[in-house]
Amino acid sequence: MARRGKTARRLVVGGATYMWSIGHTHHVLGGGRYEGCCETLVVRLFKARGRLRVSFATGPGRLVPDGRYMPSGAVGTTDGRTLNLNEPGTVRALLDEALGRGWRPDDPPVEELDGWSLFDVVAARRGAAPREQPAASEPGSDTGTSSSTGTSL
Repeated sequence: MARRGKTARRLVVGGATYMWSIGHTHHVLGGGRYEGCCETLVVRLFKARGRLRVSFATGPGRLVPDGRYMPSGAVGTTDGRTLNLNEPGTVRALLDEALGRGWRPDDPPVEELDGWSLFDVVAARRGAAPREQPAASEPGSDTGTSSSTGTSL
């Protein structure tokens, strides 16, 4: 059975019922082109006044649906890690991380979080491993991965 687009979904966590939905915003440039795409997850405790808005804006190394490469609800990084915001497990992991960072469902009325600040922790919980990197180059090559101080670039 198909879902209705923007209808909020339920997520029950430890006896508490949360409602959640996904949205997308962008600026239309014309000619079928867009810029500034942002995928947003909104979570609220049922019958509570507070809301959590987790936004994933496009940017360098960050992928969000743009009508060409990513499906609706997917966010990811250029190293191959992705999260599907349509999966209740992903929403639960984002909610748990926000609660762990101090979000209170009834106060303030709306709290905004940059989803990318939660991405690494949630991706690790969800098993979204990065693609394997190519093998290190030969010694003396200018494409090595460490500097003279032994710090990764």
